[in-house]
Amino acid sequence: MGAVRPDNPLFRYRDVVDDWPAFETAVASPLPATIWAHPARITREALRSLLAEAGIDARPVAWQPSALRLPAGLRPGAHWGQAAGLYHAQEEASMVPVTLLDPQPGHRVLDLCAAPGNKTAQAALALGNRGTVVANDVAKGRLAAIRHLIKRLGLMNVSVTCRPAQDYSPHAGGFDRVIADVPCSCEGTVRKSSQPSAQALCETRERLVARQTAILDKAVRLCRPGGRIVYSTCTFAPEENEQVVDALLRRYPDELRLLPVSLPGLYLAPGLTGWRGRTFLPELAQAVRLWPHHNNTGGFFIALLERVGGECREGARAAERPADGHWLEGIVQRYAIPGSALAGLRLVHRGRKYAQLIAADHEPPARPERVFFGLPTVGVQMKPPKLTTAGVMALGAYARRNVVELDESQAQAYTRRQVVTLQPGQGIGLGESGSVVVRRRGYGLGLGVVSPAAEDGSRHLASLYPRSWAAEVP
Repeated sequence: MGAVRPDNPLFRYRDVVDDWPAFETAVASPLPATIWAHPARITREALRSLLAEAGIDARPVAWQPSALRLPAGLRPGAHWGQAAGLYHAQEEASMVPVTLLDPQPGHRVLDLCAAPGNKTAQAALALGNRGTVVANDVAKGRLAAIRHLIKRLGLMNVSVTCRPAQDYSPHAGGFDRVIADVPCSCEGTVRKSSQPSAQALCETRERLVARQTAILDKAVRLCRPGGRIVYSTCTFAPEENEQVVDALLRRYPDELRLLPVSLPGLYLAPGLTGWRGRTFLPELAQAVRLWPHHNNTGGFFIALLERVGGECREGARAAERPADGHWLEGIVQRYAIPGSALAGLRLVHRGRKYAQLIAADHEPPARPERVFFGLPTVGVQMKPPKLTTAGVMALGAYARRNVVELDESQAQAYTRRQVVTLQPGQGIGLGESGSVVVRRRGYGLGLGVVSPAAEDGSRHLASLYPRSWAAEVP
């Protein structure tokens, strides 16, 4: 990209960036890849050691206890740990909003513009995979990314809805935490994508600001008094950032306040209190900006708001149909999964294919209607019912019978849907034949089917790894 010339849309920020040459250098360089360890499956240090065995020198992110920065040019999916759901790739700046929102077990959380699901996953795991997270997005085509993330990370406390965020049902409230990571002009992603022209950005921005303001207004009305809202964008534009927050603070002067924030180890630049002749409320300095040159990240804007007054309508909660307990009992017996693995969960049934595991204390709204919810765990269309791949990834580590542990080359063959030859004695409590839990280093990968033992004691494992997932394996 080189120098940011006057005809570049980013040139408009020259007077508000503290070190313009450093900014130019940063936006012209590749964006480092970052990942975070799944807190219920692996610690950051254990993940770092696992990556080091494969020659990957991942470095801890100072401000985020679960995050690692990968070497330049390395794809996050290059290691089998991503396929096993041990970690998730997310741009470092994108991790900040939910970290500042600080959702805790017992909170009811709404993500109004959720796709592709990164912040939903952060919130769901911050709640300990229990309680209630509602992920909403307006685009049906983008829900597939959320669904895949739910399966890979084993999220059992998420319900998904599909509605325009600004028109979200008032009957869905109230929430203790609301994520309003709104659609924006995406200037902050300049390090990983091309940028539209200045004219196109201006025309887009006029439409976006009205929508962003309406979404933040809806977030305020769905948040309980005492609750918090994080408003964020991945753009530099003050029109989409400080201006939107300023409008809501003026609209709700007795109900809303902007909170100061900090993250040790991460430099957060203050928000702007004015832009091109327009003056914002002085407290906008408590909003924060991530400029690319300060922390070697993308660009982001974040404002943490607290609802200090007003009212929030408490909506009715949805009811789920309990599933046939026998569907899971047979699976638990076959793989000797202890009852403790299912503590705090219940099995529900929706549709013809799957029964879902969901947190027992999950309280989704009755309206709007959910597109899907819970973790598809048992394939009930099969006889006998079988664990799904997502079910194995979530429960497979607990299995004590009919388990096959694979080495590196076998795991690679398995995730490519190839037949794997097992060595004599390889496996834990194997029956004569049938479905088995497939693991690598104790972590569930999916299901397979073992053949009867040959005369030399060897057996073959047929892979049941999903075709769509196999296509993602490098």
